[in-house]
Amino acid sequence: MRRILSNKELLELHSGKYVKNYSKENSKKRMKRLLPLMNLNKHDIVADFGCGSSVLLSLIYNKVRYYYGLDFNPEFILIANELLKLKHIKNAEFHCADIVKFCEREEYNSQFNKVFALDLSEHIYDETFKNIALSAYKILKPRGRFYLHTPNLRFILEILKKYGILKQFLEHVAVRDAKQYKELLSMAGFNEIKVKYLPHWHPILRYFHIFSCFPLIGDLFKARLWIECIK
Repeated sequence: MRRILSNKELLELHSGKYVKNYSKENSKKRMKRLLPLMNLNKHDIVADFGCGSSVLLSLIYNKVRYYYGLDFNPEFILIANELLKLKHIKNAEFHCADIVKFCEREEYNSQFNKVFALDLSEHIYDETFKNIALSAYKILKPRGRFYLHTPNLRFILEILKKYGILKQFLEHVAVRDAKQYKELLSMAGFNEIKVKYLPHWHPILRYFHIFSCFPLIGDLFKARLWIECIK
């Protein structure tokens, strides 16, 4: 069992080499296919938790009213702000900040239509995730949506990683299944939680999704979780 890393160690793990090797192209492929599931509206004010280098913004800035990107890594925020200048985007801003502390500001209480945590939750431990989910609940308007995209612990490759047969990404410190997410999100106040199983984003691995409808073995081929929580 891997030891629990401190916040400082987590930041170090997601800095330097991680930022340098971060593939914007792969991230864009992962997120582009999620757009039809987001139900975006020109009037939406959205928050992107763990925004990284601004991949989501590059896809939705012309589909929403205003965008807030949050990340604890100053290297990513620097890259994200360069995008704002390059594309002359006026309806967005980035903050290098602790998500929970940022959401405590009174002016953000019940002000957001949608909050995203895309490929974030597998990078954080349960207690941190619960606090972030609570923050999402706090800043969402009534009937606002909290969207999550994350690997599924029950997918065959994740099972092989869990038992050390395949190597897990060092940054993936807490891969979970749908049941675990439902429990954590319920603790944060979300009672209306919908789970959709998606194919893997990789062009080869996604074809295994066809087996997800088979009895007995189907769960082994559900690669990704798309979770919609309604306040």
